[in-house]
Amino acid sequence: MLASAASEPVGGAKLRGLRTRYRRTEDGEGFVITGEKSFVSLAGIADYYAVPARPEDSDDPGRISHFLVSKDDPGVNFGEIHNLTAMYGTSTTNMIMDSVTVPRFRLFLGIEGLPLPKVIREPHWMVAGYTAAYLGIAEAVQQAVVDHLAAAPQRAESAVVQRNVGLLAARLHAARALVERAGEAVDLERGGVRANTLVHAAKYAVADLGPELTRIALSLCGAAAVSRAKPIERLLRELQYGAVMPAKPEECLEYLGKAALGVDLRDGKSFSW
Repeated sequence: MLASAASEPVGGAKLRGLRTRYRRTEDGEGFVITGEKSFVSLAGIADYYAVPARPEDSDDPGRISHFLVSKDDPGVNFGEIHNLTAMYGTSTTNMIMDSVTVPRFRLFLGIEGLPLPKVIREPHWMVAGYTAAYLGIAEAVQQAVVDHLAAAPQRAESAVVQRNVGLLAARLHAARALVERAGEAVDLERGGVRANTLVHAAKYAVADLGPELTRIALSLCGAAAVSRAKPIERLLRELQYGAVMPAKPEECLEYLGKAALGVDLRDGKSFSW
């Protein structure tokens, strides 16, 4: 089982601000990693963690590398589990690496300094991961609302109720169409401007669903939407955090705006990864 350990206590998930460092072993056959990661989900449960770090002897933001660190590697420790809203089902905590040695074959992608150029050219690698997950939660909200209304058929006959359910369906159809279009573009033209912008548009559209879907669900389901005995409450609570997971909405909009204005987003200095 694999997990990501990218975010850090100060800089978040931004690759350019990483403080975790690595150096070659004396024999050149491995790497020694030192640093701390935050909000590591599946901490202590996953077998391996994808850990980005920068060389000890360089502050060049383009030389970031990823390594697969095992939970059993000497020097790996995990902090106390965070008590986080909408993450009750995960083991999320900080991960501390104190001079952790990993063999050369655990260099992710096989080449030092490759992750940043790769994410600049193919951003779906780091941007798209949460998109489908939160779209699935949003569609589960719709199904929970429909199931709730099915138990009150007279209310479901109201034109006002039907229009609100229709609005819910329209937003979800639009979001799913955009997500599928982005996925298709990645398949057919990986790394192209169209594929890269669609990936950011899809993540933004899904993250933007939370407030409106919550408003509609509350108006249609009332107390059932806030009762912990009902599934809607949990789904609505978790849906809100699609905007917290990378890429954040403001980052998606900045990328889309730059692309529309003709900025060369293959230039590593054009966007803050």
